[in-house]
Amino acid sequence: MSRLHPLDSAFLYIEDADATADVGIGIAAVLAGRAPSQPELIERLQQRVDRDPRLRQRVQRAPLDLQAPRWVDDPGFDLARHVRWRALPQPRGKQQLCELIAAESTEKFDRDHPLWRCLIIEEYGIDQWALLFAAHHTMVDGMAGMRLFEQLCDDTGTHTDHSPLGQPPAIPTMTRLVSAGTRVAAVAARGAGSLVRNAVPLTRALLPAGNGSLGAGGLGPRRRYGVAEANLADIRAVCAAFGVTVNDVAVAAVTGAVRSVLIAQGRDPATEHLRILVPVSTRPGAGDGLGNVVAALTPQLPLDAATVRQRLTRVHQRVARQRATGEVEAEGLALGAAALLPTASVAAVLRFAARYRQQAVGALVTNVIGPPDTLSFLGRTVLDAFALPPLAMRIGLAVAVTSYHGLLRFGVLSDYDSMLPAERIAAAIEAELAEMSRCTEQSGPLLGPP
Repeated sequence: MSRLHPLDSAFLYIEDADATADVGIGIAAVLAGRAPSQPELIERLQQRVDRDPRLRQRVQRAPLDLQAPRWVDDPGFDLARHVRWRALPQPRGKQQLCELIAAESTEKFDRDHPLWRCLIIEEYGIDQWALLFAAHHTMVDGMAGMRLFEQLCDDTGTHTDHSPLGQPPAIPTMTRLVSAGTRVAAVAARGAGSLVRNAVPLTRALLPAGNGSLGAGGLGPRRRYGVAEANLADIRAVCAAFGVTVNDVAVAAVTGAVRSVLIAQGRDPATEHLRILVPVSTRPGAGDGLGNVVAALTPQLPLDAATVRQRLTRVHQRVARQRATGEVEAEGLALGAAALLPTASVAAVLRFAARYRQQAVGALVTNVIGPPDTLSFLGRTVLDAFALPPLAMRIGLAVAVTSYHGLLRFGVLSDYDSMLPAERIAAAIEAELAEMSRCTEQSGPLLGPP
């Protein structure tokens, strides 16, 4: 058994507080050939479950949340419970697959059993099929979800097993409680100045904006999903030409997409406000351990920037400025202190945060590093892979960026009634990336003012 860290537990409390929240993370894949039979699939999943105990464990909550939730073996574990088959309506193309993924994103996980499922779509296009692997955010963050999907695929000799799961915390004794209190005091004494100084910009970012935030509103029961893609070599050429990162390009592409959708709706983007949440991995190394090891930045998108160069410049400088303020370090320090505090008090704070009707952050943009190799599953080549992000906390638009097979893909999820619908944002992202590529030859490094 091992206990959940505060950030892992937070996604349980978010789901408790908001029935419309979608707290699953998914990887969708398109594969060559025919779908496997049920016995064939169950045999493969059994092999992978035997490797990773977390796949057969469920969450056990303590009464009144007096202790942190913990992972325990599911005595009624049945692989068949976690596998589903679905069929697409004609013409069984990309649009129908996206509609199915959107519908699946709202399906809740059964907390009495392990928090994952595998969906098989038997016919997709010509001589192809699709797979959607989804897990609760309590179990994985984006990077861990991608690595777990890789682990389910055929062995290539380059994949490594998950890093060992941490040992469960010992049952508290008076000595340990005193020791924990001493450590909290030490952390506070050593880091209080840094925590207060670095948390100021983060706190200011999360306060309600005066003119509201695009995408921040109540979530309905339905979703939209779309996929955009671009050649990874072209993206790297943009990075080299402008002196920016892939993450900068992704955020700037979302900026340009939102701007163009607003203009198409007859709205002035210069008068609109959209602050986004950008998760940042804080994993100490390349280990593939499950759980959430992330902090976040909250830059505001420069929707008033009229050209590709202006958008890249301002996104690059705003993200760099936020990193320099120490927001990530402040969050890490706060989460480290939270792990030493009484669980019931931490749970109460997290529940309050989940119910807080924030209007400052309107979108999520997360970048997940995809596999460097071509994957296969039961001998079928994985032709395409893209991610399904979560949608919660009144955030009505989420974009998950990942790379695979020479392409950079943007999986876009939105509330069905959002003013920024996923399909339009996805199409606009592709147009923005194409415009960036056309501008690379006459562009130099970004040296202009923010």
